[in-house]
Amino acid sequence: MKPKNEKLSQQNIPFPHGDFKIIIGGGKSRAFDKAFHEEIEIKYFYEGVSTLMIDKNVIVANPGDVTIVNPYELHASVDIGHTKGKYISIILSIDFLKELNPNGLDLRRALILKGVRFHNHVRGDERLQTIIKRAYDEISEEKENYRLVIYGLMTEFFVLLLRDYVNTEKSTYKADTYTKRAEIISPALSKIFKDYNKKITVDELSKLCSVSKYYFCRLFKEETGLSVIQYIISYRISIAETMLKTTDNSVENVAYLCGFDDVSYFYRTYKKLKGISPMKARKQ
Repeated sequence: MKPKNEKLSQQNIPFPHGDFKIIIGGGKSRAFDKAFHEEIEIKYFYEGVSTLMIDKNVIVANPGDVTIVNPYELHASVDIGHTKGKYISIILSIDFLKELNPNGLDLRRALILKGVRFHNHVRGDERLQTIIKRAYDEISEEKENYRLVIYGLMTEFFVLLLRDYVNTEKSTYKADTYTKRAEIISPALSKIFKDYNKKITVDELSKLCSVSKYYFCRLFKEETGLSVIQYIISYRISIAETMLKTTDNSVENVAYLCGFDDVSYFYRTYKKLKGISPMKARKQ
């Protein structure tokens, strides 16, 4: 029986106010809610704990944290058994600031043409927190001239990001190439995200993506920087690290829950990738 292809296509964001390309609202994390789109997605977490995948990173979001999803980055919420976080969410068009003011910040030029990437995870920046909370209050109550206020707040928000939270490594990002690759390997990533605790083979993943094993392995490494097996192991260890820090499961149980049948191998792999033993990680 041919495996079901869970190919993930680019998501189209429906803006409720067609001339105002921003959505601001509250929410709660949902496991395996996978997406990628051109719009920028920002979340400010104010309660509970959430685990997210953004691009290649496993992120544990605590109260006070802000996460940023750059255009076309694959992202998903992951359920590892702890309390789901509550957050304020902002999704906005990368043309939002230019559409309201021709002299405004050109995010399309920065993020798409020049390949700028914002940090995916920002901890404890009260400036960003305050801006997001003010924007939420403005749109919730629809205060007088709230659109102009939100425009000013978002301009300040992205100026702060551009000053303090831009990845320094040189990016080779190209929108068309990134989107094509993401669409091809997204079924494999979805499988890894969801079934990381089960046996996963390269043959199985290449079939899910409907490409040859050789092409899949080459494309996967070009996209992630790791071989398929390295990526699976790295992802499992990242989830294990999160479990050690946010749950009461024993180290042995964490190893099993993350797909490691051999606890000794788990210990060795964890120390190799994280630099410390699982026991020390738990104490920290």
